[in-house]
Amino acid sequence: MMKRLLITICSFAFLATWAKGHYDSIHGRIGSDWKMEGDTFHWKVEVPANTTATLYFPAGHIRQITEDGRATLDIGSGVYTFTASYE
Repeated sequence: MMKRLLITICSFAFLATWAKGHYDSIHGRIGSDWKMEGDTFHWKVEVPANTTATLYFPAGHIRQITEDGRATLDIGSGVYTFTASYE
């Protein structure tokens, strides 16, 4: 059976410059690791096998969200690194 995750970052989280955490579920590791560098947001996400996830990127004056050069918010299992540029 396919599992589904919702992964988001609260807008007040940007009072910090980074956050990192994971949970070892019975299906595998769920992880989120983000940081701000200047006007660029980096987000590494880990989704366990046989699982899909919907990612909600922080709102604001976002210029571009990329993962391997393409815009995406729905992902399958694996480890992804996203980059978002802010104005």
